[in-house]
Amino acid sequence: MKKIFVVIILLFSSFFLISCKNKPINGTNSIKASSVVIETDDNVRSLIVGEKLQLKAKVYPENAPQDIIWESNNDNVATINTTGLVSAQASGKVKITAKAGSVSDYVFLTVYDENVSAEEIEISGPKKVYVDDYIKLNYKLYPLNANDEITWSLDNEDVATVDHNGRVFGLMPGTVNITAQGDLTNASYQVSVQARSGNPLQISLKGREHLEVGSTLKLRVLTEPAGALNGVTYISSDENIATVDNMGNVYGLKAGKVTITATSSVNLNLQASIEIEIKDYEIDLSDWKEVYKQVIEATKNSVFGVANYRRMLNENGQMQSVRYSIGSGAIYKSWFTLTDGSVIYNLEGLDSFEDVKTYHYYLVTNKHVVKGSDEVKIYLHDIEEEIPAELIQYDDKVDIAVIYFEHERYLRPLKFADVSYLEAGEHVVAIGNPSGFEYSSSATHGIVSHPKRYIPDDTDGDNLNDWDAEYIQHDAAINPGNSGGPLLNLKGEIIGINTLKFASNDIDNMGFSIPSNTVVHLLEYLEKGEVPNRARLGVTSITIKDLLDYPDTRYPVPEGITYGLYVIEVAPGSKSEAAGIKPGDIILSANSKKLKNTVDVRLVLAEIIVGSGHELVLEVYRDGEVVEFILVY
Repeated sequence: MKKIFVVIILLFSSFFLISCKNKPINGTNSIKASSVVIETDDNVRSLIVGEKLQLKAKVYPENAPQDIIWESNNDNVATINTTGLVSAQASGKVKITAKAGSVSDYVFLTVYDENVSAEEIEISGPKKVYVDDYIKLNYKLYPLNANDEITWSLDNEDVATVDHNGRVFGLMPGTVNITAQGDLTNASYQVSVQARSGNPLQISLKGREHLEVGSTLKLRVLTEPAGALNGVTYISSDENIATVDNMGNVYGLKAGKVTITATSSVNLNLQASIEIEIKDYEIDLSDWKEVYKQVIEATKNSVFGVANYRRMLNENGQMQSVRYSIGSGAIYKSWFTLTDGSVIYNLEGLDSFEDVKTYHYYLVTNKHVVKGSDEVKIYLHDIEEEIPAELIQYDDKVDIAVIYFEHERYLRPLKFADVSYLEAGEHVVAIGNPSGFEYSSSATHGIVSHPKRYIPDDTDGDNLNDWDAEYIQHDAAINPGNSGGPLLNLKGEIIGINTLKFASNDIDNMGFSIPSNTVVHLLEYLEKGEVPNRARLGVTSITIKDLLDYPDTRYPVPEGITYGLYVIEVAPGSKSEAAGIKPGDIILSANSKKLKNTVDVRLVLAEIIVGSGHELVLEVYRDGEVVEFILVY
């Protein structure tokens, strides 16, 4: 039975590659490049203005011409010379391309400004704040090109609090000294917290206009004049939808709209109201007729299209931005820039959507959806618009990428589930854009066929498997354009990112998703424009199991050896070479774990942090003896 492994991406390019045997041309053996791979020492993906970074590129097969053409898509950010030496010019993102014949590889680099520490900090802002109110402190750094990250603190948290934005909230009358701490210096500022007094002429309520079932938001009472007494009593128009306590904490109970009314404690004729919409994203698992509809309704406006644009020559010989491919992606993180410059990193810390100047989002998708792009756009299906986005980074081994974009409204992020205990038979839903944006937000459902499936992968194009990717196997229908879309459990949580499927005449609905636990681990790197520097053994090997099943006279298996990795080649400069591993050795175990498959050693290596001094102990069969070797990372 012939199996074809399909990467589920929809391509708009009219060109495609056909594999064929190389044939002599004019009596010479012309070997065509099948792939090219860019490498950096320690997987570096960032540098500082003025720094240089040496890139290397390897063409496969190795007997193909190794001639490389290097290109930068933004010389203002970084240039690259003919030898692959990158020179950082200004802060920003840049795509570096290595071309070998008709094949290319790409890396995305982030250039940062040089770190300049402040010699002086100047704080400005109001000198007083009333109890139950905010003020915002600002600062200037000298010299003006200093870029310290300022930390705020104060000397009496009973009187006031200060957050990471320099926003001071009064708790009780008194005086506080507030400190702005830079890298090398600090500054202090005194603020007086004053008691409220006098009757208000007017009151108003401030709070978010939307609240999820099961969540709480706190209302604030604003008075005119600002320092007037702000004591109120609260009442909810429908306590079946939401309740409110005497501190102004509103708790959502079920979907609907509710009006919260506040009455002044010193003037019963003075009232203020706010209407809050309660949204229900909780899934009722007891009602199987409705459960799938609830999952789709709760998540569809968090899953959007991703478009890969590339600059290509048009018929007139001019460069034009062309939509090259599309996929899907899911929002997983949001934060907010307020009109006063403050940055709020969670919804609970946001007083009101009216305060928001910019909504910021991270979206997760597949690497193969965005790799090679000169421009990325997000397709918002509910308003049928594409908006600009920025590729932050993608991993070099796992098919995951992070995209950043901004918008003028709130879009709800999805949560990642812990799949450590995922079981076969659990129900799943896949959402994405099969065959194009005209079918956006399409959903299919199925079950988990196998919670942990390892599939070997050639990630560098040298025709040798160098990675064992972990997947969730499922039977939810997956189609071109679904790449990067989420696989959801029946709580509406992300358990995986769809990326592959098996396709053949004999197989149907055999899809694969990257587990959420793997994704979450990678996101902390990718969000910073980095990729993990993974520990490598540095050997080319074949399993003893394969040699016993398919004997090869070049690699004889000693009698009595039934498991392990037969070392074919040791990479120069690798940890294995330094430790003394040689071709012909059989690695039996790594840190006491028997090695029956290549994935066994990769799982051990995944636990090692490069540069930590972590030791990897190998038991090796050599010349009839078991010898121990220690590799230090």
